[in-house]
Amino acid sequence: MMKKFTLIALALFISLLAHALSYSTPTRQSAHSLAISAGLHYQEHGTLPQNWDEITRYLDGTDIDELFPYVQPSKRYAFVSEPVQISLRDHTKAKIAMMMRSSFRDLKVSGEFPGFRLKGLTKPGRYLILQSENGDMRARFVLETDIRKTFREAGIKLPKLDSLPTFPHEREYQRNRIFLWFGLTLLIAALVYVASALLPKLRSRKSARKPST
Repeated sequence: MMKKFTLIALALFISLLAHALSYSTPTRQSAHSLAISAGLHYQEHGTLPQNWDEITRYLDGTDIDELFPYVQPSKRYAFVSEPVQISLRDHTKAKIAMMMRSSFRDLKVSGEFPGFRLKGLTKPGRYLILQSENGDMRARFVLETDIRKTFREAGIKLPKLDSLPTFPHEREYQRNRIFLWFGLTLLIAALVYVASALLPKLRSRKSARKPST
């Protein structure tokens, strides 16, 4: 019986771990789709894509913004024609084929439990569509500080910023933080008030219990 329970618990743990590791976001999903399409174009033509027609032809010709309405890639992404190589933190180098025009903070998962997920935001960064030294294409979230350093050292201007509003998940996260801090402030104020009201009563009771000399 104990062995059976242990196996069930282990299977549940592995399932939850796999779900946590496979957790994705709309921004991450769209970036990986762009990388796959860019890779297919490179395999067929031997060059990196330079326009959206060369991307969408591998996505059944669907309008890219209709396919990923949360991101709207045609407005948030830019093709990079200049030869810009970025050094990644895993000690590899890659050529930037496409990149988000503006930095943002993506969702990240800091924990995974049955019915309970801890969420946070990454540091500011952008998704880049990169070509590895072996020709493979991949999507990678890179911190804004690393991106700006790379373009500054290459002497190349960053793409023009997009004019789209902040992602909904960023606005929701900041709004929740404000509500959280407001609630904590009220709770602390209430505790201080209760303590200030009870302390004199406790002192008076304590002094009343002292035997008179």
